[in-house]
Amino acid sequence: MKRLNKLIYFALACTFFVTSCELTETEEEKNNIDVTDYSDNKETEIKSEWSEEEIAKANTAANISSMSQMDKDIILFCNLARLNGRKFWETYASPNAYGSQSYINSLKIDLENATGLAMLVPEASLQKAAEYHANDMSENNFFDHTSYDGTGFPERVRSFYKGSAIAENISAGKTDALGVVIQLLIDDGITTLGHRKNILNANYTAIGVKSASHVQWRNVTVQDFGNKVIDKLE
Repeated sequence: MKRLNKLIYFALACTFFVTSCELTETEEEKNNIDVTDYSDNKETEIKSEWSEEEIAKANTAANISSMSQMDKDIILFCNLARLNGRKFWETYASPNAYGSQSYINSLKIDLENATGLAMLVPEASLQKAAEYHANDMSENNFFDHTSYDGTGFPERVRSFYKGSAIAENISAGKTDALGVVIQLLIDDGITTLGHRKNILNANYTAIGVKSASHVQWRNVTVQDFGNKVIDKLE
C-alpha cells in the first residue's frame, strides 16, 4: 500500500444506473494539497441567527448515542447549509473561509442558491460503511478512497448499502466539525468541486459519518451519501 507523505483530500461520486458506474475522480483531485493549519477540537457554537426550529430540523443525528458529538455536528452543519445556504454563508462559511478567492466566491454563489434541500438523515448501513473506512485508514495509517486491502470505493460502500446512488467525501487534518465541513465546501483547488457538490446534492438524503484519530493527520473523517434511507439509524 502506497504511503502518502503530504496531506491530500478528494471526492468520488459514484452513481449506479442498472450496472453502470460513473466515477468523478481526477488526477488533479488526487494531487490536491491542503495546507491549512490543524485546529484543536472545540465545542460547536450555534449562531444566534439560527432559530430553535431550524436547529431542531437540521440536527437529525442529535439523539443517536452511538455517534460522537463531532460527527453529529458535521451532519448538523451540512444540513444547515442545505436548509438555508445564504444564512450559512453569512454565519459560518464567510467568517471561516480560506484559500483561493475564486473558490470562496463560487462557494458564496452556490450557498446562496441552496435553500430548502431535504435534510440528510443518518442511515444505518451508510454509517457502517463510513465507520469501516475511517477505522481502516486510522488503523493502517493511510488516506485514500480505496481500502487498505485494495477494495475500491463503490464495492466497499455497496457491500453495506443498497440504494441506487452513492458518493463519498474524505477529509484529513481537521479536528472540529465546522473545520471539516468548511474544508469540504470550499474544495480549494478541486476543479470539479466534488466534495461541495456531494454535500449540496438534492438527490442525497441519507448519510453516514465517522471521524477517527490518525497518526499522520491527527484526524480523518468519512462521509458516505445515499439517495434514500433504507434503515434509519436510531
